[in-house]
Amino acid sequence: MEARRLDDYLRALSDEGRRLREVAADCPDAGVPSCPGWRVRDLVTHVGFVHRWATRYVAEGLEGPIPEPSEAEILATGPLTEDLLEWSRVGHEGLLEALRAAPADLRCWSFLPAPSPLLFWARRQAHETTIHRIDVELAASQCDTDAVLTPVPVDLAADGIAELLEGFLRRRRRDATPEDDPGAGVVIVAEDAERTWTFRLVGRVVVPVEGQLPDHVEVRGSASQLYRMLWNRWIAADATLPGSSELRRLWGERRVRVTWE
Repeated sequence: MEARRLDDYLRALSDEGRRLREVAADCPDAGVPSCPGWRVRDLVTHVGFVHRWATRYVAEGLEGPIPEPSEAEILATGPLTEDLLEWSRVGHEGLLEALRAAPADLRCWSFLPAPSPLLFWARRQAHETTIHRIDVELAASQCDTDAVLTPVPVDLAADGIAELLEGFLRRRRRDATPEDDPGAGVVIVAEDAERTWTFRLVGRVVVPVEGQLPDHVEVRGSASQLYRMLWNRWIAADATLPGSSELRRLWGERRVRVTWE
């Protein structure tokens, strides 16, 4: 993990959560193309639950995972649409308050490598909220041709690429089948962030590679574009990036996605 300051994550979490609600207010019933079967109100309910879930670990110092309801149960028990945005705001601000009040040496459960549990939760919730802000904007674009897809700041986007490739997609070793699959070579170049990730995708697991790969898919673009694409938030314009169609095919064939277990 490339160390970023806690304040950077909190600023991103604050800004992205506010933007998510602003867009959601205008299209609660719009379908979310990047989350098939969901409407915007479902996505806001999901985010509101996740914010409250994360707050418990930070505020209560919980040192192990706690039981949580299924996604279907979360959506079925969420607030009514007319109360949803206020409920979302309260949960979002509660998370920010908990993170701001937590000691630097906070001890609690986390599930990806990080310099500290506090930085882990601030980072994870900043990206959780950013990705779902993108989802809401994609939904808004389905019913408003003037809807804007807000770029993700370069440093935040590069950090989110790192969280995916160096965290989530390295931890599921049981998804790798090296005896059957030598791995597909991939090079990701975030040009504006001046960062490159070189790896083999073995099953659905990222295995980092040092040096050159003889055969590989290479995709170059802005950190914001690559962040969105690697997290499976593709838009039509992404097809213009060299290598993007090959990456999308590879991601689809191997069903690359974030899972929590």
